[in-house]
Amino acid sequence: MVAVLSQPEFRRRRLPNGVLVRVTPMGHARSVAVNVASRVGSGFEALAEQGISHFVEHMVFKGTASRPSYADIATAIEGLGGSINGVTEPEMTLLWAKVAAPHFRTAVEVLADMVARPRFDAGEIDKERRVIQDELNLINDAPEETVRHSIRTRLWPRHGLGREIAGHPDNLRAFSEDQLRAHASRMFSGANLVISVAGQIEPADADAMLERAFGGLPAGHPAAWPATPAAIDVERVDVDNREGEQVYFTVAGRALPREDPDRYALDLACAILGEGMGSRLFTELRETRGLVYEVFSSLLTFRDTGALMIEASAAPDRLTEALQAVLRELGRLRRHGVSRSELARAREFVKGEILLSMEDTHAVAAWFAREELLESEQLTADEVVRKLDAVTRADIRRVAARVFAPDWAIVAASGPIDTDVPLPFSLDGRAVSAA
Repeated sequence: MVAVLSQPEFRRRRLPNGVLVRVTPMGHARSVAVNVASRVGSGFEALAEQGISHFVEHMVFKGTASRPSYADIATAIEGLGGSINGVTEPEMTLLWAKVAAPHFRTAVEVLADMVARPRFDAGEIDKERRVIQDELNLINDAPEETVRHSIRTRLWPRHGLGREIAGHPDNLRAFSEDQLRAHASRMFSGANLVISVAGQIEPADADAMLERAFGGLPAGHPAAWPATPAAIDVERVDVDNREGEQVYFTVAGRALPREDPDRYALDLACAILGEGMGSRLFTELRETRGLVYEVFSSLLTFRDTGALMIEASAAPDRLTEALQAVLRELGRLRRHGVSRSELARAREFVKGEILLSMEDTHAVAAWFAREELLESEQLTADEVVRKLDAVTRADIRRVAARVFAPDWAIVAASGPIDTDVPLPFSLDGRAVSAA
């Protein structure tokens, strides 16, 4: 078992307007990271709103009342040697800045300015429409993004999870300044915000500074997550025939939601399958058969649903063999479980990733932003490690049998594909023509 460091004392409280503030001191650090996390993300959007959270995330970087241009915002942080950025996800939108500890106040002031007083200049809005359209074009040009989009739309049809986070061209053209402002007010209202700070900081001082900066935001109302519909029958195989040297493919299916008690067993099952050079899929597909350059598995976990995805690319004439190998490993895990050595490797691999990330102030701030915003039980890294230590081989076999039914998988592929060749999709060896 890997020894872990005790979690430092932290300060946590809710401001009168509903903003949740969490300050985690890291005495060894020379930096401070500030994360502003909104519970409003792309998964909350109706079809006509698709892309609006991402659009707002872009626009808050384009100028504020006191910093009227993107250059003013960027220079305020980068001129101090720091970094600033944002990301839109299905369940949250995150803005963050990381600076050397003496510049903590500036980071707080800039981020508070961005969420409280964004300009939404008409000229910048029109410019950003074109920029995001270029982003969509770039996504559409990438075969690996094409297969991911195909998987999402079939896993979660008629839900924000199944749609492109960056939006749709029709919506980009239609969003008005008033719509963007109204959505920003919803995103950055007190009821939907967590401010998470980590680094070399005195908790009491940080707490007071954060209240001054964010305590004046309107309280608003908590955003409601739209329930994910039950899985429906979809096309098992979807192909995008295009020029190229390789075929990018994904094998995926629905998995467990975030609050499921089997989530830690599934984390380790995913690592056994395709995380790291010692995983089953890397060993079988690359080292034993020479079918692929790389292959990896990953988990997506959301409030009431989840997915496991396996991604790789192969030469066109070896696509069927590669898919068969992936499906065979899924079936083997379901039927036979794992060895002691496999579980030990996966456990230490996952724990190591968590513990190593906790050396970085941004990772720590983001960890607790997610815990506070998304989890009903807020866990430290040490507590998650203990849950991983408790997973047994029987747990892995049980969760594999629970998730990987014979018809669990759907397949997407993009590249120079012979559409006359049936592609396998089932753990029991069934295939269907790509035509």
